[in-house]
Amino acid sequence: MKRNDLPKVGSCCWAVFEHLYYIAGNASPRMEYCAAKAEITSVFTVGRNQEIRYIYQSPEGHRRIGYSKIQDIGVPGKSCFLTCGEAAMEAKRRSDSYDRTWGFTKETPIRRPWEHLFPTGSEGSK
Repeated sequence: MKRNDLPKVGSCCWAVFEHLYYIAGNASPRMEYCAAKAEITSVFTVGRNQEIRYIYQSPEGHRRIGYSKIQDIGVPGKSCFLTCGEAAMEAKRRSDSYDRTWGFTKETPIRRPWEHLFPTGSEGSK
């Protein structure tokens, strides 16, 4: 994103985040990556950086707040994206990395609640 092209308050973006959930009968929580639509609530300056604050909902319906530098929007490995497709690709990248890292434990792969965000036929290469 260009420095002069600041996002507007009230516009939408997409957040990618970790989510912990419990399964009945298991002592430990399970983890998944989620992508959620977010609303930009403020644009401000911290030092020499322009940043945004955005609000999104967790799968349980709780309101969560996120912050991102303007130059980090849409960057792989970060958490804020302008389109749902970019957010889904980041969630896929994180989920695949998690499954590769913990695959030796023989647990089932983590849930992928973001898969419906991909346009039909463009799930990316495996």
